Amino acid sequence: EIVTANWDGTDAKTALEVKSSLQSILPSSLEWSISNDFIYFIKNEWRDEPREERVSSSLRSVRLDGSDERVIIRKLDDGLGAVKASPDGKRLLVEAFNQTAHRLYTVSTDGVDIRKIYESEDRYGIGASWSPDGSRIAVQDHSENGLLVFTISPDGSDARVVIGPGVQPGYGKPLPEAAGR
Repeated sequence: EIVTANWDGTDAKTALEVKSSLQSILPSSLEWSISNDFIYFIKNEWRDEPREERVSSSLRSVRLDGSDERVIIRKLDDGLGAVKASPDGKRLLVEAFNQTAHRLYTVSTDGVDIRKIYESEDRYGIGASWSPDGSRIAVQDHSENGLLVFTISPDGSDARVVIGPGVQPGYGKPLPEAAGR
């Protein structure tokens, strides 16, 4: 279930109830809309127990009263991960993954404009966050080669390494195109 409540736990209300053991909501994917009218989340659906084969992974939104559940995007890869709203509320940052790669996408909140902005071939995972003004995205890519931290424009251009092999802290350098999109 997705439940909303006051900070002290009072006035709890169910915004969305999962009705099948073959469906799940990814807890790390819960993200408030900037307007506080609805919640974004990832919903996974499985073929059968014991949940070994995922048949669907979709980014959705639902109003706080449980109405108007919408699919924003369907499965991009084998799975979708964290979701983060941009500071202006117009775009979402979505982590996606499969057995061999992790990817970052930005998508408009209506699902019309999807852009892959970064892909890592390492299976160790990535994490990302919007800057407070929405002009950059900070990305952490932890691989077998070590930690890489860089910033990138929301369209996937102008990547600048902050921490990585051979980079002195405080001295960014462009990220090679081969590592990006």
